[in-house]
Amino acid sequence: MWRRCDNNLIPIDKRLRWCINAAHDETAQMFFKYLLGRFVGTWILLVSMWSFNWTTPEAPSEQPETWPLRELPLKVAAARAGIDIGVAARASEFVNDATYATFITSQFSMVVAENAMKFQALHPHPVTYRFDRADAFVDRARAAGLKVRGHTLIWYGGAKWVREGEWDDQPGALEQAMLDHVTTVVGHFRGRVCCWDVVNEAISGYWGLRRNVWTKHIGQDFIAKAFRAAHEADPDAKLFYNDFRVEGLRPKADRLVNLISTLQAEGVPIHGVGLQAHMHFSLPSRDELIAQLDRLAALGVEIHLTEVDLGIPKPVTNGKRIKQAIRYRRLVDACLAVPACTAIVFWGTDDSRSWIPYFYKNFAEPLPFDADLRPKLPYYAILDGLLAGRRLP
Repeated sequence: MWRRCDNNLIPIDKRLRWCINAAHDETAQMFFKYLLGRFVGTWILLVSMWSFNWTTPEAPSEQPETWPLRELPLKVAAARAGIDIGVAARASEFVNDATYATFITSQFSMVVAENAMKFQALHPHPVTYRFDRADAFVDRARAAGLKVRGHTLIWYGGAKWVREGEWDDQPGALEQAMLDHVTTVVGHFRGRVCCWDVVNEAISGYWGLRRNVWTKHIGQDFIAKAFRAAHEADPDAKLFYNDFRVEGLRPKADRLVNLISTLQAEGVPIHGVGLQAHMHFSLPSRDELIAQLDRLAALGVEIHLTEVDLGIPKPVTNGKRIKQAIRYRRLVDACLAVPACTAIVFWGTDDSRSWIPYFYKNFAEPLPFDADLRPKLPYYAILDGLLAGRRLP
């Protein structure tokens, strides 16, 4: 969204204000507000709106014709920029499908299992752990030289036996189960996983922490306890808190900053923050994202953009595809503007393997590669951003 306002369109009359709101190459709206005066102590406003066709001003970097036509592995460009570029992969395909695995290892430097390392996959029953699929995934990734992010140890959508357990009758039992899970899982992968999303999506969209089984039976300090257990199980792993809709300057983003500050004040070993960055066309703006990255960087934590995607509202048009690519480019620019941002991870390898069309039927084509693993316009925008914003000599 492009916005321009002026309080003094007519210098001699400072009661007139106008604003233009415009998306890329779409109908714009101009709003006029004129202060007429007071009536019985109340200011009276005259408001009018005028719509017209508009082409949004773009920086040269946001013009597709300037983006590189050549194809270069994203991981090569990312390495030149001084960051990791990663992807969420389907574990079984990564292990068993050579074409899929080759695509991932050729394009990315970091990989995360989309589901195979979540609580319910590794710990489906109170006394049962299943590491076979996750082990095969991690071993295949490490053999190819990829870094592995662990996702995720604790979140509200954990195993059914946790969510539906009779914990009221067993004081302290859920806390012990949580600590056992964290210790067992992190210890099992010790030295093989570079970083963990220790706690995922704990912040409420409306108040402090989300109300769930963990806060109900352990209390709000379940987060600190999980981080301490993870650090004890693998002191060399970087430990992250991960959440969504915290990329801009909204109340939930404020709560994220406060949570990290509180954990640090308590001496909790937290090393990084994951911003999921499931994007929309208008949110967050590049400036808002940079401002939030700066706020987190000031706390001394590392930042990963962990679940990046951007669905196009149907019907899909070429104009919307260009808008999507520009949004991807702006995300790369924002990350490279803040040294604490060290990784960008896409949530899915390609459009056919994205979660978005299954959960949001009115959105499509969310990722930089199509169903045949061929690069799309966002790929070239991302590549251009990585090559233009390189941090390393």
